[in-house]
Amino acid sequence: MLNALSYIGSKLNDLNIIWGVGGSVLLSHFGITDKPDDIYIFIDINDIEKVDKILNDISNETLTKESKLYSPKYFHRSIIGGFEVNIISGLKINHSNGTFKYIFHSDSIPELTKINEIDIPLMSLEDWYVIYQLSPNKKEKAKLIEVYLLTNEIRNPNLLERSLRGDLPIELISKIERMLI
Repeated sequence: MLNALSYIGSKLNDLNIIWGVGGSVLLSHFGITDKPDDIYIFIDINDIEKVDKILNDISNETLTKESKLYSPKYFHRSIIGGFEVNIISGLKINHSNGTFKYIFHSDSIPELTKINEIDIPLMSLEDWYVIYQLSPNKKEKAKLIEVYLLTNEIRNPNLLERSLRGDLPIELISKIERMLI
């Protein structure tokens, strides 16, 4: 999986794309989960056309069903190097109280790691805490991130504060506010 990620990363880096990896790869990097099961990459909304061209050259796109939960501006799911890769931009998550618009840009990437000598930008655990809290089948991962952040350190409180300015359910607003105290 890391070979597939570094391959994609080299292509994105060559074109100066603003991108970041999240999901189970991010959780694995911090030791929150043992084994990543797929690759989630977010890209800047201004880079959609460049990324789409790259993906059409290097991947086999798979069909996906429409989702009532997620409404991204751009979503590409493919198999690269034998692994599922999901590339997303302009993510909106629909919930019972409205629609949360996730903001992704360079501030969403607090650190880099190297895989096969390729710089891999890592998204923040704080952003993924919010994304997972809004995803009904990801509550367990959200709880693992919460425990990690409260046990170690909330490194990017500004990102949690940014999320609070979005359209979030009251229960999640309360959880985030308690974490920031």
